[in-house]
Amino acid sequence: MTGQVHHLLARQMQAACADRGAAPSEISKLLELVSSAYEAADQERRRADRASRLMAEELDAVVSSLQRQNLRFAAALDNMSHGICMLDEHGNLLVCNNRLVEMFGLQDPKPGTPMEALLRESLTLRHPSDPQAASLVLRNHERLVAGATHETLFQALPDGRTLCVTHAPMDDGGCVQTFEDITARLAAEQQAHKLALHDALTGLPNRTLFRERMETAV
Repeated sequence: MTGQVHHLLARQMQAACADRGAAPSEISKLLELVSSAYEAADQERRRADRASRLMAEELDAVVSSLQRQNLRFAAALDNMSHGICMLDEHGNLLVCNNRLVEMFGLQDPKPGTPMEALLRESLTLRHPSDPQAASLVLRNHERLVAGATHETLFQALPDGRTLCVTHAPMDDGGCVQTFEDITARLAAEQQAHKLALHDALTGLPNRTLFRERMETAV
């Protein structure tokens, strides 16, 4: 026979054929046919098992690759000097980095939370004595989210900080916003401007400022 036949199957087939008066050659052929069928089924099962293993290995490789990419993305996002957030078409938070959380003192921002609600809570808790400035921040946020064009504005916070806010709309209706704290840079620019117009030793106006004032007066 072409393959091994299970001994129980062989005895059962021999007994069945003996009852019907079948010849040994017929039993042998029948056993060969049954064995071939089992062998074909076993081969198909082995091929299916091998395909399943390969598919599982490929899936594991894809998942591992996605996990590595997500780790790299999270590391890059959280090591940025700017705060950044991505919002959906309704202004709800999709993702943000640690710098934005620190910048606004957000308390465990979760995806799906309206960004306006997070900002309102942050401004109310940190700056309860200046509701007008907080309201201006919220109005500017609403205007940016509703806009469909790239835009940059300078936003003064109630605590004296100044942020450069960049709004970049996405094709699906959402947007990406970046927040840069430019307080120190503005202070440095103001100091440089002051040094250009005043004596470094005495702090008195210098000739450049005198000439500017004369030109303005004339």
